[in-house]
Amino acid sequence: MDASVPPPPAVPEAWLPNKLRKRQGLLDHTDVPARQKVPFIHWGYRPPPAGPWDLIRSIFRIHNETGNIWSHLIGAGYFAWVGVDAALGFSRATSFEQQATTLWIFLLVVASAYCCVCSVVFHLCSCAHVGVRDCTYKMDLTGIVVLIAASYFTGIALGYRCYPALRSFYLAYAALISVALAVPLLKRELVKDLAQHMVLCVVLGLVPAVHFLFAATGKEAACVLPYLLLMFGSYGAGACFYFARWPECCWPGYFDIVGHSHQFWHLFVLMAAVCWLQGCRAMTEIAMVCEVLDVPEEGMILP
Repeated sequence: MDASVPPPPAVPEAWLPNKLRKRQGLLDHTDVPARQKVPFIHWGYRPPPAGPWDLIRSIFRIHNETGNIWSHLIGAGYFAWVGVDAALGFSRATSFEQQATTLWIFLLVVASAYCCVCSVVFHLCSCAHVGVRDCTYKMDLTGIVVLIAASYFTGIALGYRCYPALRSFYLAYAALISVALAVPLLKRELVKDLAQHMVLCVVLGLVPAVHFLFAATGKEAACVLPYLLLMFGSYGAGACFYFARWPECCWPGYFDIVGHSHQFWHLFVLMAAVCWLQGCRAMTEIAMVCEVLDVPEEGMILP
């Protein structure tokens, strides 16, 4: 260990996780197959489930996937609640434009909930048979792709509503990025580093976002900018934890249950999704006054 990194406090014999290890039969990293091991996470692994109900009951037990499961399980519940509210808003809409705007919001809510559910299923099944684990892993990746794509489409459709030419251009741009995101799901061998590929596709979302800030009025930019900063900042912070595997890389074995990098990644992804949902809701208010904005609509020069 680097001498500049202070050592963690000593672990007493009566430390709670040691009791959990004995009571719940949690395993060390030396006792689980390679596919289940996580770098720098030494213990807290679940044994193979005795059946589906045993797997489901593990949701309510403490192990090294508990935080990963519950962070996005709570997120899925939140988006389900927001989805009901969006559906009621659609039923109350009095014009086609209001219905279209509400549908874009509903698309983002469904995509966010789907991403959270896929994440929960994968982390719940991480100790299951290899076939189940591989299937749910692809399901988790699909959820990420769906969330990123829906975030693009919804933001562009609402933000550029007053700019039809740019809206069409950037919707096509988002479609191309969505195809690039889906490539690893179809041909995994075409992408060497999956995580970096996903991050790059998220970063490409800065192009329509930055252009919007320059094309929009001052009021529009001031309304949307805080949400953009929070969303991209949350994704960026989460990616830093994900790639650095901090803090467990400095103190292996001390953050196996609570506080390891993947839990921070989950929290920041959830924060980004919530922030962008609120940002898109703010853009719907801008859309309501689109017709009174003195901006050109057709024949705009593309960058």
